[in-house]
Amino acid sequence: SSDLSAPTAGSSTVVDSGGRISSWQNINLGTAWSRLSTGTFARTGQTSIRLDYSFPGAKDGVELRPNLTLAGNPSAVSLWVFGDRSCAPIYVKLQDASGEYWQGAVGCAGVAQWQRETLYFDGSATNWKHWGGDNNSAINYPLTLRSVYVYRGSVGVTSGAIYLDDITTNTGANVHGVDLVGNTW
Repeated sequence: SSDLSAPTAGSSTVVDSGGRISSWQNINLGTAWSRLSTGTFARTGQTSIRLDYSFPGAKDGVELRPNLTLAGNPSAVSLWVFGDRSCAPIYVKLQDASGEYWQGAVGCAGVAQWQRETLYFDGSATNWKHWGGDNNSAINYPLTLRSVYVYRGSVGVTSGAIYLDDITTNTGANVHGVDLVGNTW
């Protein structure tokens, strides 16, 4: 999901506003090159996380490891992405208290504007999967945000910079969108 509306009907808590770059680690995948820095271009506040990258190979990407503990019992986690028109796919990986991993696609760095990318925990995400731990298909809280993956996009852009900001936990019923029906407007 990449919109301005809240992803859930409950509360939202920002767990990283782009100022904690020292706790992040980047791991290049394939022949990729990447660098993380504190960006002064931010959605809110003073800073964001800037990812400079080069993905020369077709299967290149980068794993960003924030290892952020997510308090409470969220039903979704979201982050804001300012893209570079690369359409670089973005995935989020979580780990629950039993050691079980949860992962799914949240969107792509497709447009040069801030977009909310959300991983809903209801299994609706593209490529949603889980493995390891007690492998019981039930999230055991608390959760840890282990990784944000960014892969080479399919539009031919092989290098650039994207920004990440305001990683947020969201509680309550998931809100995936609204269907408007009728012809009286």
